[in-house]
Amino acid sequence: MIGIPILAAIAIFRLFLFNVKGVRETYDTFKMSIPGLGKLVRQFSIAKFARTFAALYRAALRWDFAGDRGQRVRQRRHSQRRA
Repeated sequence: MIGIPILAAIAIFRLFLFNVKGVRETYDTFKMSIPGLGKLVRQFSIAKFARTFAALYRAALRWDFAGDRGQRVRQRRHSQRRA
């Protein structure tokens, strides 16, 4: 009986309050400060980034092309502002 309101509160917290940047930052800071859990959370985050990076790398994402294209777009926008 007591577990249902607790689960509801957690669901509301995750759905609505996580859209506020300050709440997310405070929650992440809290998670990192818990002994033992902070290191584990950090390792999971790094593993998630590494998996994503590996998938993009395997898909042959051309970093030089992306950089050149971004630079050309910035130059074009800058020249349009001057005109």
